[in-house]
Amino acid sequence: TPGDMTTNSGGTFNAGSTVVVAANTFTNAGNLFPGGIGRIGTTTITGGFAQTASGVLGVDVNSLESPASDKLIVNGQARLAGTIVPLASALLPGSLPVINATSLSSTMQVSNGIAIGLTPSVSDNTLYVTPQPTFRPAWLPISPSQNSLTHHLDRAWSNSDRSLAPTFGYLSQLSTGSQYIQVLQALAPQAHTVQLQNLLTTTPFSLGASIDCPADLSTKVLQLDSSCVWVRGAGTWANHSARDGDPG
Repeated sequence: TPGDMTTNSGGTFNAGSTVVVAANTFTNAGNLFPGGIGRIGTTTITGGFAQTASGVLGVDVNSLESPASDKLIVNGQARLAGTIVPLASALLPGSLPVINATSLSSTMQVSNGIAIGLTPSVSDNTLYVTPQPTFRPAWLPISPSQNSLTHHLDRAWSNSDRSLAPTFGYLSQLSTGSQYIQVLQALAPQAHTVQLQNLLTTTPFSLGASIDCPADLSTKVLQLDSSCVWVRGAGTWANHSARDGDPG
């Protein structure tokens, strides 16, 4: 007979496709990963679900897949507190539905990165998280070349540049300003030899501007606007020839 179920603080539950507690409640005070950690999946809970203040809901995100994130479906009442921790391998704009319930109340917070945070919201008994980039944090001093690079990132984000989705996923995991500065340095031309632990792909990409400097991630070099000069030529041309006794 199904009964109450609890993941204690500090414990981890890699949920499968179904959890049945019937008229009882599954309480998460530890770490819960719908579908299991490291892969996108859906877990359906038949019965009630409660996450306490110490509870953590780990949500895998890959915006290049469909569905783009883990999802928890509760066929019953959901009372939500604690934290959502997004684990993004690839990220693009758009709201992600992560919890749906018959009835839902939430005070959940999201563990956010420095450059890209995710904001929780509730609509029609569904909890969504929506990524919001801040590529130029006001409190973080950055160099002119790094500032130029953040404008490239802004344009790529606005254009939902799929080739940069893994980069955006990586940026969403950065938790300190020093980590973010290191990544900006590695992406900038003067630090192109820095390896980003396979952060970047090996194919050329466009950042979506009508005229951008060329970029080739196989060399880990991103040419900034300030390092390119665009020239339009104008004028006429003529052919000249010469022969004996005629200088042309």
